[in-house]
Amino acid sequence: MTADGVPLASWGERLVATLVDWVVNMVLVAVVITVGVKDFWGRYLAESQAWADAVVAGQTDLLTMPPELLHLGSLLMLVAGGVSLVYGIALLGTGGATLGQRLLKLKVVPFGRGRAKLGWLQAIVRTCVWTLFAQGGSFIILIQVVSVLMPLWHPHKQTLTDLIARTQVVKVVPPTSDEAGQGASRD
Repeated sequence: MTADGVPLASWGERLVATLVDWVVNMVLVAVVITVGVKDFWGRYLAESQAWADAVVAGQTDLLTMPPELLHLGSLLMLVAGGVSLVYGIALLGTGGATLGQRLLKLKVVPFGRGRAKLGWLQAIVRTCVWTLFAQGGSFIILIQVVSVLMPLWHPHKQTLTDLIARTQVVKVVPPTSDEAGQGASRD
């Protein structure tokens, strides 16, 4: 529970929401690349196959990537990072939840304040840290794995991303009668 009595999301709920968001992000990346880069997938597959064939034939090694394949792979990672940033900041900043979190009736809130709205700065920090961990390469991905597992043992069910952004993921609860009455009186 948060300090104001809102139940925290379980690790399983967070994991499913993350997987949903990952699928949504990959679809968005595929659309952006397909629309934005002429014949990206054909070029990427041809370059990958040519490189794999050269490795198998002993003409090169796994660490020597051809410049065009390196360029296309870098472009893919850049687009994936950009999509992740836009997706996370826009959805957390406007509604406090990504599509995966909304599907599971979860939201991101300031630490200890389960009924409070997430601010834009926290949405930006949380998304930037998440994207860095997810897109940062082999060592940083190990940090992401530890971060994703942290809610299993952390007393406030927080990840490293939550700790840095000072957030928590909670279950959506209906407004109390006092909150509902205040909203109605403002309309």
